[in-house]
Amino acid sequence: MTAPHVLVVGCGVVGAMAAWRLALAGARVTVFEQFQLDHSKGSSHGESRIVRNAYPEPFYTGLMRRAWALWDEFCDANPTEELLVRCGGITLGPRDHSEVRSTTAALAANGVQHEVWDSRAAMARYPLFHLDRDEVAVYDAEMGFVRASACVRAAKACATALGAKFVFGARVDSVAAARGGVRAEVYGQQHIGDAAILAPGPWLQPLLNRAGQSAPVRVTRQVIAYCAHSRYQHACGPDEFPVWIDAATHFYGFPHITHPGLKVAHHRFGEVADADSVYRRTTRNDLKPLAAYISRRLTGFTPVSGSGGVCLYTVTPDADFIADGLPGVPRAFVIGGLSGHGFKFAPLLGELAACRALDKPLPCDVERFRLSRFATSPAMAGTPA
Repeated sequence: MTAPHVLVVGCGVVGAMAAWRLALAGARVTVFEQFQLDHSKGSSHGESRIVRNAYPEPFYTGLMRRAWALWDEFCDANPTEELLVRCGGITLGPRDHSEVRSTTAALAANGVQHEVWDSRAAMARYPLFHLDRDEVAVYDAEMGFVRASACVRAAKACATALGAKFVFGARVDSVAAARGGVRAEVYGQQHIGDAAILAPGPWLQPLLNRAGQSAPVRVTRQVIAYCAHSRYQHACGPDEFPVWIDAATHFYGFPHITHPGLKVAHHRFGEVADADSVYRRTTRNDLKPLAAYISRRLTGFTPVSGSGGVCLYTVTPDADFIADGLPGVPRAFVIGGLSGHGFKFAPLLGELAACRALDKPLPCDVERFRLSRFATSPAMAGTPA
């Protein structure tokens, strides 16, 4: 029997991971990417993304348990490169803040070992942080980061070694049902597959529109900055410094990896943008909130001039993902709307995509990721789940 042929639209982290899981399962795979490998126009590039158990609800903490196993499998498949760094991490905030309480409860409900430190204990462990007297730090030793761009390239390499084909500079104009499968049009050329995975990142809505469908997603412009310490930069690497999330303000950050300092960003959704025309350089106004946060939270750090950057989120109204069949195209499946917190689940989303395409049992419950939940057109959420 001929192996099923699956078309994958997009080679960001989800598309690349889907290609790996599909090829691993024996499928023939063709991936179409409108730009080049590891381009900087979407949501999957850069030096780092946080991986964590700490969520303010048990669902995502539980989902991460399966994702960890797949991250380990992925790292085992790429033994020559350090893709995942478990440097430990803290969730900061006032002791009685709802997200601090719910995050601690979610960790406990899923059996995740953690510690809760008062402000003095937290600053004794990490003296370059400042915590107010009423604040605590919820410590998770498993927390850390993945090297984003390296993961995309490694997933592509794994899939290629298993026979997957990648076509770059190939924008998929439309996806439609074909006899027993799916037809994708690329610059007027028809490509037929037994199934298709649509993982176009910030280009999700235009692709859905061309398929005669829609979902209430928006693309937002997100800003990052770097900051450095004049005296203690040597003590800011992953061996000494954690990743962190501020529960009350949704700022977050990373230890010093390759850039000239700590990476800091804001998880609140930015201004609505168009993926093809967004302004990709940072402005002084972009960096003001980040500079103010750095001054308050990190002792002795100042922003590094000219070191900021811009990436994109694709945001759903409830900040939950989309993982569902495409209405009207029975063999096409959509993975998107990751709302700025999906990278840590990328191997799991890739496996989910492969299972949908190959009619295998799903690795997780996807009921809350259905497109049908948008039928009542809820208002857009302000912050991620």
